[in-house]
Amino acid sequence: MRQIIIATVLTTAIAALATGLSAQTQTADIGVAATVVNRVEGSVGAQTTAKKTGDRVFQNELIRTGTESKGQLLFRDETSLTIGPDSEVKLDQFVYNPQGNSSVTLNATKGVFRFISGSLPSQAYEIKTPAATIGVRGTIILIALLPDGTAIFQNGEGSFVAATLFGNFTINQPGQVLVIRPGGQPEISSKLAAWQMALLAPILDPSKTGPVVPEFFQQDRVRKLRSILRGKSGGYSEPDYEPCGECTD
Repeated sequence: MRQIIIATVLTTAIAALATGLSAQTQTADIGVAATVVNRVEGSVGAQTTAKKTGDRVFQNELIRTGTESKGQLLFRDETSLTIGPDSEVKLDQFVYNPQGNSSVTLNATKGVFRFISGSLPSQAYEIKTPAATIGVRGTIILIALLPDGTAIFQNGEGSFVAATLFGNFTINQPGQVLVIRPGGQPEISSKLAAWQMALLAPILDPSKTGPVVPEFFQQDRVRKLRSILRGKSGGYSEPDYEPCGECTD
């Protein structure tokens, strides 16, 4: 009887440890909230917390923004994701290995976003949306996901491939726009229409809903955020530091 009890206790302990390790893996620290304006929340499992500037973000975390709110996330590979008001995105997968296989997968379900890829090879990035799965082949993508199911994708720089129900569409001209409406053939245009620009204004125009990224593009701000990403608690002196090109536009 005693042996059975001991075996049961050991089995329970091992299961608990395995569950803890699994949860830790699923919630791996993958970056930092570089900017938070008003209400930005992060949910991992049943736990939801209000984000503040400098807070960590985690794999499998669901990020939501409120009305008149926005945020910017900076990941370990220096990928930047700006999230507009009333938006929702899940940080599905983040495997960062500069010397080997890496992958970054985001699942955006509603709202507006500005994605700037980081230091990983372009094929490592994937953005899932209800209308299409985006394979990143360049640097900057703007996304708007409307309540009626319409999705708008603009190529800010580089190129991307959208896998849709109607096949794959390659968008490789700066400013080019792909619009996908529910049940309709995707449409490609050379630039944003006025109403589309209005949708994306919160992540592009500092006068809309407060600053998009206050102080973020200052060099000392970038250094500090990189120090946070690398686990440095004090100071951020980096002799080999060179400002990244996308941080100065």
